[in-house]
Amino acid sequence: MSRQETYQQKYKRKNPWAKHYYSTRSRHKQRGIENTLSVADLKELWFRDKAYDMKRPSVDRIDEKGNYHKDNCRFMELSDNISRARTGKKASKETCEKLSRVLTGRTLSEEHKNNVSKARRAYVTQGADREDS
Repeated sequence: MSRQETYQQKYKRKNPWAKHYYSTRSRHKQRGIENTLSVADLKELWFRDKAYDMKRPSVDRIDEKGNYHKDNCRFMELSDNISRARTGKKASKETCEKLSRVLTGRTLSEEHKNNVSKARRAYVTQGADREDS
């Protein structure tokens, strides 16, 4: 016997970011934090942070003392979010790599190589300027 899916279940299946809307709404009331996130904002964050690739995505406030605003929120793995909240430590290297790829299109090591190259060029340029003086 097949069980018919309710409207709410169907909506949550088609819009997985929507359940995070309700959880942030309840959390902000409990903690006295301002929340300006809409379902559309969460949908945008969902695709920006590639939450659909995560095992258990969770909404994280980048600045823990800040409010639930679109610019201060991101999706990250629930386990990383919990450990970050408990220990105050930064996200795991894997999560940082994912975010780096999303935001810059490059991995952290590629970004590091790029920064090292820029520093070397600046150093060489400064050395050439000193020799000319």
